[in-house]
Amino acid sequence: PAFPPGIQPLYREIGDWIIVCDNTRQCVAKYLLGDHDGDSNPYDEDAGIVIARGAGPAGDLTVDVTAGSSFDPNTIRIDDAMPRRRPKWERFDENGGASIDDVDALSFVREMRDAKTVSWSGKSRGSRVPLRGLAAVLIAMDEAQGRIGNVSALGRPGPRSATTTPAPILPPTVTQGPKPSPLAKPDALARSVPCWAAVGSRTRPRCSLSSCRVLIRAKLGC
Repeated sequence: PAFPPGIQPLYREIGDWIIVCDNTRQCVAKYLLGDHDGDSNPYDEDAGIVIARGAGPAGDLTVDVTAGSSFDPNTIRIDDAMPRRRPKWERFDENGGASIDDVDALSFVREMRDAKTVSWSGKSRGSRVPLRGLAAVLIAMDEAQGRIGNVSALGRPGPRSATTTPAPILPPTVTQGPKPSPLAKPDALARSVPCWAAVGSRTRPRCSLSSCRVLIRAKLGC
């Protein structure tokens, strides 16, 4: 088989979040704008948070925060308080987005896990993202990547070493097969294939596939 048994793609919607993992154990969790967000996120419908995690013990972890307009990532708050670890945000998209990775991302995500909202201020408006369902999403990500109970887990860490995380699953290698030889006599082959066509009220065989310009009866094999 191309992949070991039990390694299957994952897609779940939990609360305000979705999680997607492919069958190589690469995972992405994303805030999903819900129907109730007219109350919980009244300022910025383009606000979003994306958590991406690579597979394996050394899998990269990144957090991207985005908004519909320029904002200062230093105003980002978790439950209206400064993050316990001050992350070093890298701005992108003309200051409409900010990103962190590695230790900063790990600390930020674990703090979000036990919180209710993440918010920030922009030049013209503020944003507030609800975290309902995120804790369950992070546990699902840990489970899909085999991190439950080790120090690299996001939702359910434990004392075991990160090296106990299963290695990434490499995608199968697809190789191009040999180029088929051209047909020696394509016209003769076409004439040898029976073709039935409906002409007016009658049905009669036609001998040339290339000249079939009438309705072909698919159920008869043409």
